[in-house]
Formats: sequence, C-alpha cells, structure tokens
Amino acid sequence: MAFPDPKELAERIISGDEKVASKVISMLENGEDIAFEVISEIYPGTGGAFRIGVTGPPGAGKSTIIDRIATFYGRGGKKIGVIAIDPTSIKSKGAFFGDRLRLKNAEKIDGIFIRSMAHRGFSGGISKAALGAE
Repeated sequence: MAFPDPKELAERIISGDEKVASKVISMLENGEDIAFEVISEIYPGTGGAFRIGVTGPPGAGKSTIIDRIATFYGRGGKKIGVIAIDPTSIKSKGAFFGDRLRLKNAEKIDGIFIRSMAHRGFSGGISKAALGAE
C-alpha cells in the first residue's frame, strides 16, 4: 500500500483516522523512516495529554481498570488512546492481543483508540516503538 507524504499522514491522524494511526504505529514497530517523519509532524501539537501507566502481575485487574478509566473519560467526551503492550508471539513476533480483547466497554465508544503492541523483547516489558506511539 502506497502512502502519501508524512505531513498528510500526520494530518489524517490528527483528524482521527484510526486506520492511518494503526498503520503508522506498525511502521514505527518496524523502524520505517517515514513513521518517524510523521511523528515529527505531529509532535509540535502535543503536550496537553495525560499519560497513565498500568502494570502488574497476570490476573491483577489491569485490563479492567484500563477499561473503566477509558470508558469513564470516553463517555465524558475525551479522546482516549490505549496502547496495550502484550507479550510477543514466538511464531509471528506480534502481540497476543489479550488486553485488547478484555476492553469490552471502551472499544464501543467513539473517540477511544485501542492498539496492541508486542514488547518484542525490549527490556522492561514495553515496546521500544511504544515510546513513539504515545
């Protein structure tokens, strides 16, 4: 799939095009230069968002709390982005999508973007590309 220039991709992401946002995150994960150019276009307009990190052992309720927080603020008209870092599949090198499947209420609300990313073995359990995806 051919993509337009980074500025156009950035404009589409800013306007709420979730498909383009997902594609650019995939390009970040793969280290494609154009993705970093898109992030550079978006970056000057950032800074007004809050970032919440949720960690814990399996079964602790991380997905439940994320679902409730996202649903609460999403219903209040806020735009929400959830980047769920999942274990890396040995076979595909992608994410298992476990967290994403458990966000049942949040996924139904317009304005909530949910994207799973594999940690890909990056130290600390978070994907290196997630730093750009935020």
